[in-house]
Amino acid sequence: MAIPTEWTPSTLLYQQDPLDTQFPMGSFYRPAMCEYNGRLFIAWATIPPYGPPPPSFSYTARNLTDDGWDERKIVNFPEITAHQTYGSCLVVFNNTLFALVPFDSGNGGGLGLFFYNGDSFSWIGQWSATWETDVVAVVANNVLHIIGHRTSDNALIWTYSLPGLLDLLQKGPPALPASQFSANTEVGESTTAAPALTVRPGGIVVALLLANTSGGGVLETTLDMTADPPVWNRTDDLDESGSTAVSAMTTPDGANSWISFKKHNGESSLLCAYKFGDGCYTSSPYSLGGDSPWRCYNPAALCWANGYVYTVWTDKGTYSPPMYWSRTAVASATDPEAAAPTNCSTQGSPVGTGFVSAPASGFDRRLDMSRQTNLTTNPKIAQPSYSMLNPQFVFDQGVIGSSAANAVAAAYRYLIAGMGKPDFVPSRMYLYYTARFGLAASAPDADYYTSLVNSPPTQVLTADSGATVLDTVRLMEGLGIVPEDTWPYKYTLATAAQNSSSSSNNIINNATAGQQFAPACLAATPPPTGCFPLAPVHQRTHYTITPKDEKAWKTCIAGGYPVVFGFTFYGSTASFAAGCWNRTDDNDIIFPVPGPTTETALARHAVLAVGWEDGLGCFRVQNSWGSNFGKQGCFLMSYAWLDVPGVVDDVCVTLLHSFDGFVGPL
Repeated sequence: MAIPTEWTPSTLLYQQDPLDTQFPMGSFYRPAMCEYNGRLFIAWATIPPYGPPPPSFSYTARNLTDDGWDERKIVNFPEITAHQTYGSCLVVFNNTLFALVPFDSGNGGGLGLFFYNGDSFSWIGQWSATWETDVVAVVANNVLHIIGHRTSDNALIWTYSLPGLLDLLQKGPPALPASQFSANTEVGESTTAAPALTVRPGGIVVALLLANTSGGGVLETTLDMTADPPVWNRTDDLDESGSTAVSAMTTPDGANSWISFKKHNGESSLLCAYKFGDGCYTSSPYSLGGDSPWRCYNPAALCWANGYVYTVWTDKGTYSPPMYWSRTAVASATDPEAAAPTNCSTQGSPVGTGFVSAPASGFDRRLDMSRQTNLTTNPKIAQPSYSMLNPQFVFDQGVIGSSAANAVAAAYRYLIAGMGKPDFVPSRMYLYYTARFGLAASAPDADYYTSLVNSPPTQVLTADSGATVLDTVRLMEGLGIVPEDTWPYKYTLATAAQNSSSSSNNIINNATAGQQFAPACLAATPPPTGCFPLAPVHQRTHYTITPKDEKAWKTCIAGGYPVVFGFTFYGSTASFAAGCWNRTDDNDIIFPVPGPTTETALARHAVLAVGWEDGLGCFRVQNSWGSNFGKQGCFLMSYAWLDVPGVVDDVCVTLLHSFDGFVGPL
């Protein structure tokens, strides 16, 4: 959708849906929200309006299919008597999602620190009782800023991360030690409620607060980090007043910004839009409404995530108040790709492929099964059925030829999970662009990609040409990886594939058949500034060529290593794939064995094997067409595929975190 000439806050409000119908318990405090790897996370204190507080907080996230919310999870504090006492915040720093939760245990309080491990939030420590208060946080210019409302004197206290914190996080597990932050500093404003933080274009950090006066006027103060020492300056006094708290957000392109606050002497939330031309917020706010479910305990929390602006609030109309949410699509004024998510593969629409076959070279190590006694004796291999599938690791490549990048990125997430590390989503567009660049340059080995740290490519690559799995894993080993939010998975097509079709017997989009990217889109342009120098910082991985053999594949999968491979789509498999959506029975997702001598090859595609079903004689194969394809994003492939020439590519790859005892000469 296009950005209107002037947004009004009412644009955000067209629905009011309960966030959780099974557990409709809201919170006294403003919910915490944050986008992480393309998904919106929401956390709140599970405190009812009456009765004792339970020792927990809750969270949920927008599900992968974008048609609902994940089941609510409860996070416990280490002390059974501890409970959340003020408003918390979620913030992403160094590609890790942190939760900062003020608490009291009866034996003292503080600020509880958690990080998201891919399944739940894990405790990593706490700050002193000074920070048992409402907290907010933002990141600007690789600096984490945290502000708290000190209730003892209504002062705002502020601290920011020091350069050593990034070094610490890049070398070790997630942590936020107070020693890596500046001394606590007073902002210079006094407030009666929880403040808000947002970042405007240019990395400008702005705090919004309610004045400590009887009228509770809404104020804005802006951080000047160039001063020595840094200083906060009041920059706007809104002609409005509020109560309980303030929320604020700015879209990633900086084109739109809103604040929300609860009406003074009222029970509804008000919304104001920022007028960039005038340098101030609108003085005529829009009210959510005074009736349930619009009347609220706290102001509507605001957050942008994956092309939408969300509002979340707690209804004040019942004993056990539900939380409600609303959203609207908001495109970026400078990035038309942000108008809507690209992960939208559906039955009947074309889907991308893009695997390019390439022979292994002398420097590509192979997996020597004779040396894998620690794997071949794994009792899992004898199981008739086994799956390591994690549905959250299923990607959707859309209609472009990035299947190799999607398959390798998914395999990396499994590798990291097996090492007990937090989930890390590699930038698929980084992998796809760089592998295409290497393919065009006939990149000889991983060392070639290492050289790109100091000499990143500058070419615009408009051809959606597909890529090899080998180039993708070579660059991952030689250069490293970057997080998806550094180089987002967005694209704009200038020319669609000449053979793309949504007919009932062929949805396969052969991207190599003339498909072109728009020159200015992220899929075609050179890497963002600083992207390639950042790549070696993150966990590198190794790869080996895996034998195209049933036992070898089962051995790798049982050991926690999915097998990445390419295969050829023929008419029979393409026709079957067209109807293989939203299935619940394994018998309905078994791809037929193609006949290369009698059928026409349509396209090549990269996927990864993540399990097996001996009863059906099949491998479970994770695809990259979204979770609605097949069963949880997977299909079943007969063991016989490995024996039919021209179907499964001869070069199959496994990612490894170490070569110890794994490889022999090629």
